[in-house]
Amino acid sequence: MGESPLAGHTYGTVSNLVTSLTAVVWSASQNAYVLQTFQRSDPDIAAFLVHLGRAFITEATLRVGANVRLRCQSTYTTNVATLFAPPPRPAPTPSPR
Repeated sequence: MGESPLAGHTYGTVSNLVTSLTAVVWSASQNAYVLQTFQRSDPDIAAFLVHLGRAFITEATLRVGANVRLRCQSTYTTNVATLFAPPPRPAPTPSPR
C-alpha cells in the first residue's frame, strides 16, 4: 500500500505500456488483408490490447522506464511435519437406526 510506480513504469499488464501497434486487418476497400498501425489514442486499439490471441500483431511500441533490479523474497512458514503428515482419517459414518 502507498506504493507508486517509478517514472516510465506502470502497474498492470503489458498492454498498459503499448503506445502503438501494427496488426494484420481486413481492408474491405482492397478486398485483402493489410498492415495497419494503430496509435494509443485510436479507439480501435482497445480490441487489440485485449485480443486474447485472436489477432496477428506484427509490431508493438512500448513505453518503458529504466531497468530496475527487483528482489523477490519468498517466505515459507508451513512446518515440514504438517506438510508431509499422513492423511487424516475419514470421519466415522453414523450407523442406521
